[in-house]
Amino acid sequence: MIGDLLSNIANAQKLSIGQLQQSIQDGTIPQWVGIPMLQKMVQDRQKAEAILARSEEHTSELQSH
Repeated sequence: MIGDLLSNIANAQKLSIGQLQQSIQDGTIPQWVGIPMLQKMVQDRQKAEAILARSEEHTSELQSH
């Protein structure tokens, strides 16, 4: 039982956001595990997108000079 849960958690860390959402909905991954993990994944993606956007802005500024 605990081994199965730990295995599910380890596998959940390898999933995409969409796959994790589906696993939570299907009950494959318990909500109490999946929802916080999903929230962190979304936050991490948003941070990465913000960093990328700033990097692209900076690159275009350098190229225009």
